[in-house]
Amino acid sequence: MPLLITVTLLALCAIEGLAYGWMHPSPTGQDQPLLAWQHPGRNLPPAALSPAGEPAVAAGTLIPLPDLYAKAAPMLRCSDGQVFLATPDDTLSLYLAFFEWNHTDAGSVLEAFRHLPEACMGSIGMRLVATKPPKSFSIDGVPLTFDHTVFQDPGASGEPGFPAPQIHAFRAIWVSDIAGADARQGVMGTPLDQLRSLRLQCALTRYRPAYARVIQGAVRGAPGAAAAWDAFQAAMLNDLAWVGPEKPTR
Repeated sequence: MPLLITVTLLALCAIEGLAYGWMHPSPTGQDQPLLAWQHPGRNLPPAALSPAGEPAVAAGTLIPLPDLYAKAAPMLRCSDGQVFLATPDDTLSLYLAFFEWNHTDAGSVLEAFRHLPEACMGSIGMRLVATKPPKSFSIDGVPLTFDHTVFQDPGASGEPGFPAPQIHAFRAIWVSDIAGADARQGVMGTPLDQLRSLRLQCALTRYRPAYARVIQGAVRGAPGAAAAWDAFQAAMLNDLAWVGPEKPTR
């Protein structure tokens, strides 16, 4: 009897060990260079707030907004990140965000795909106007696909008869060891609304990328889509770079 109990305990321990090892695979893409936002405002102090609670900034500044990051991070389950307000001139304002997932579990990485602009912008009262064709931006020859959606801010409309101002939102995902990540296309061919199936597929395939990044911006005050994209590129995209000896494969 003691031998049977010992054998049973050893078998249970072996099963538990195998299950843990299967559910906690080694991250993929650990040796790839990382996507980094090397912007000039990394060490700026946080923004001062006006009496109305808005950032009090002058044209031509780039101001950190750590409170906005702190509010978003628990929902996104990210490891690190930054949120900034850029005001290139008196007409344009851009909210820029760079979120990082570093050696997290697959469930956390899925959050990078799930939070689409229409959900995030809608939660603060913005109304979706259009989903535009995606934009492509290359960093040392490696393309990123940016989702492009257009919103209106009903609360900021002016005189009766004048349309509410438009906001152009751009968002891209980079995941180590996955070429051409696109939140609109789901993950591994599974739509994002089938979350239960997606989590099961991740477990079966032992999907666990080492790193993920979300790059996004909301542009207010641009006269059109082309001007909004140009402003976003100048304020953020031109400062993206690969950190490492080699760039990732396409």
